[in-house]
Amino acid sequence: MYMGIHSVELLVPKEVTSAEDMPAGRAWGYELAYPGSQVVAEVDATGDLPVVIMSGLDEQNVRTDQTYKYRGIGSAIYEVFKGHRAVIAGDVVTFVSPGHLSAAQPDPHDPTACIMISDLYSLDDAEFAGKTLTARRKMLAAIIGSDSLKPDKVELAPRFAADRRIIRELVTMGRGIRGVIARRNASLAPPQTDADEALFLKLNQDTWE
Repeated sequence: MYMGIHSVELLVPKEVTSAEDMPAGRAWGYELAYPGSQVVAEVDATGDLPVVIMSGLDEQNVRTDQTYKYRGIGSAIYEVFKGHRAVIAGDVVTFVSPGHLSAAQPDPHDPTACIMISDLYSLDDAEFAGKTLTARRKMLAAIIGSDSLKPDKVELAPRFAADRRIIRELVTMGRGIRGVIARRNASLAPPQTDADEALFLKLNQDTWE
């Protein structure tokens, strides 16, 4: 394989204390902070045999190989990225009911388990040093969104305009979301190298008090 994903650091946004501390405006976008397991996956779907390696954090926040644990999701990633080589980042999540995320560590045997893909670190060995987050997300959307028959276990994580009123709506909605992450649209790959490029706000009722 072409990239050692176990050396790729996971995104660790700098935490802020209030919604007023979150940046807003066209230069930023908001993403959901999921309660599941954050992973980086390396995919080689150019051959007949699925090759998907996944690395993530375990229950003690220790970096471990997650390939065998989430092999069902790995197979679905292979189907979606067939014909490509890629390194992606996302969160493995499960649901307690439709639209309501489970706060527990994902059970790989749960039929609702899926990966919400939020970023693309590499695609078909292309040079990614100058590609912005906006450009990388468009490339992801073209792959994930182009196949109406794609497995339900692979989804493109939603991204919202950086409007603080959305945070208020998410607090009211709940649904198991852990928080909101703000990332610059112009962030370059890999996005986790500069703490000021990503900020995290924990969602609770005190957010607006």
